Amino acid sequence: MSRAYGQRRHDFRKGVQPNYVQGERTHLNRVLLQPRPLPLIREEIETVRRERGAQRALKSNAGIVTAGIITFGQEAALLFEALSPDAQDAAFQSLARAVADRLDTQLEALLVHCDEVTLHAHFELRAYSKTGIPVSKIALAGVMSELQDLTAEIMGTHCPGIERGTKKYDRLAAGADYAATLNRSVKQLHRDLPKEIAAKEASLAELSDEVMRLSIALEKDKARVAKLIAMAERTAKEEKRLATYTERLKKRVVALKVAEKAVQEGEARNQRRTDAIIQIQKEQDARQSTQEAADALLLDRAATLETQEAQARCDAAALEAVTRELAENTVGHTDGRLTLQDPTPMLRASLPMRKRLAQVMRQHLDLRAALVDRMAFVDQLMTRVTRWLKRDDLPADARQEAEEIRQKRDEGPGF
Repeated sequence: MSRAYGQRRHDFRKGVQPNYVQGERTHLNRVLLQPRPLPLIREEIETVRRERGAQRALKSNAGIVTAGIITFGQEAALLFEALSPDAQDAAFQSLARAVADRLDTQLEALLVHCDEVTLHAHFELRAYSKTGIPVSKIALAGVMSELQDLTAEIMGTHCPGIERGTKKYDRLAAGADYAATLNRSVKQLHRDLPKEIAAKEASLAELSDEVMRLSIALEKDKARVAKLIAMAERTAKEEKRLATYTERLKKRVVALKVAEKAVQEGEARNQRRTDAIIQIQKEQDARQSTQEAADALLLDRAATLETQEAQARCDAAALEAVTRELAENTVGHTDGRLTLQDPTPMLRASLPMRKRLAQVMRQHLDLRAALVDRMAFVDQLMTRVTRWLKRDDLPADARQEAEEIRQKRDEGPGF
């Protein structure tokens, strides 16, 4: 459950947060559904698995919750951010609960982040369905496609204008390159996007050069036209030349506008790609921080368990050594202190174990001393009985019975 705890600390802004989180806007985040304690969710999962007939116990590292995120493309984000916070929350709640119902599980948490680059929502689902089946086995490719359709339907209802993207197979059927339909990993994006941006920047530079060339040519044409217009007398040839340059000027003005628009679009595309790389790096840093915290916690727990196991072995060795010395009667008591033939195992034991063993040894010595005193007392009585048996006035039957008692005492267990 350590990964789930780490994700919750990030989602609910507990502790140190990544650099891309805008701390001055964190108060704008909205919690739509508070999460329940993870141990309580684990107990529910174990119950539904037993009802399903599962024989094996739930693994200690089994997933308890499944995390999800609701994000938008650039155009959809502009439409959605225009809604009021209440309208946004209603859309997020409708979609999160619909996804939970489709996967036959339960929505466990939902909150909206307003302190990052774009508005988005995080949600948690119980990792097992109501019939005890892992959600990962339900959310296969076909179901994930249905969830995308469901998302477009619900978001389109709350925010008109949001539509589903074209499906992968429809894009292939329309002639799209297969490579363009694949979702690239963060590592691939970091490798490919700089090359793509460099190519776009080169193309943008060429367009900028074209704009400069057209601007220079435009200024020359303007000067020529002005010179021709200023001439007092125009010949038929000059009139034709003026018409030619005027028409050329119009075309170049149009070409200049087209080139300027292309430059603006290229700059906008480069900015979007740069923003995407920054967002990907921020998300990767957040995941790395979460993983490092989880790894540190596991190492700390492993070290604690190893120390406890070593101490338990020392305690067991001390118990075995004391038991052996008690049996061999080598435990002593001198000047109020216990003595052992080999005190090393006892010294290596934990303080609680040493206290318990010392108490047991003292009780054993006290019991043994009391038993010795009792045996001495019995010996005194038997000595008196022996003297009594030697009396001449003792009846024969009493003498015989007393002799039997003494004989049984001699034949009885020794000390």
